[in-house]
Amino acid sequence: MKYRRSKWVLPVTMLTLALASHVYGPHEFRVGLRRNRVVNDQGYYGQHYPVLIQRISEGISFPALTLGYPFREVYDPILYQRNSDWGYVSVDPKDIAFFVGVIVFWYWVGRQFDKLQDRAASWPRKARIIPGFVCGLLFGLFTGLYAGQMIATKLPPEMQIGAFGIVWAAGLIVYFSWQLIGVLRAH
Repeated sequence: MKYRRSKWVLPVTMLTLALASHVYGPHEFRVGLRRNRVVNDQGYYGQHYPVLIQRISEGISFPALTLGYPFREVYDPILYQRNSDWGYVSVDPKDIAFFVGVIVFWYWVGRQFDKLQDRAASWPRKARIIPGFVCGLLFGLFTGLYAGQMIATKLPPEMQIGAFGIVWAAGLIVYFSWQLIGVLRAH
């Protein structure tokens, strides 16, 4: 058996991107506030936060947002907080759920890449594969529902992240449907 590393490289890389954007995003937002001379304007916040780097990170890892959906409104307790002139960084349960979701989701993607050559298993193929494909199909549907909810907010940052989510949902639904149909036709 060859040693395959995708299941470790992908989650570490994507977690690094998520953490970097989580730290750099508030700085970028504060720079925009100063540049535009905005003070205490909630409308500005809704139109410009999360900033571009965070939108990209959350869009690429949108399924991780779906995994963290139950924690999306949990802001207390704040586990870490630092407010400085450079930026405001806080870590709360919602953030931890997203980071764990990034690790879980990208680990799974890496495992799928690694398992392309190694298909040995002790269970019958149908009993091993069909439940996973059905769960994957349901996950794709939930991802689409969450993305639709984000698009419905009418806030540009949320709509942009939601657009990534729709693409992910479509990809997940097509992939798992295609795999499920292939397994059912084969037997």
